[in-house]
Amino acid sequence: MGQCTRCGENAGLLMSVCDDCIRRGNEAARQRQQEAAAARAAAIAQVKCAGCGGSMQSFGKVPIRTGGSSGGMHLLAGEWADVGERLMVLDLFRCGECRRVDFYDMDLQLGS
Repeated sequence: MGQCTRCGENAGLLMSVCDDCIRRGNEAARQRQQEAAAARAAAIAQVKCAGCGGSMQSFGKVPIRTGGSSGGMHLLAGEWADVGERLMVLDLFRCGECRRVDFYDMDLQLGS
């Protein structure tokens, strides 16, 4: 029988973490996800149009491909043309007043 690396209790055969620590970790992760979802919802509610200051309506997340190659490179390099490509997911918003459309990085994927 092994010992839990977190609390020192019996972890069972071939396990390094006991069931109680796994359960507590899962509950903590679920709590963090709920807090992040609430913070994201609050941030979305505060998005205002940069053009007219009106309320922006969320249209959800949109995957955006960046990097890679365009044009005829696929003919020459095939799938290797997409080696530098990456997928980002941005939030799409539309103003209810002036119909302006903007993308926002609500999940901070682009970094600081």
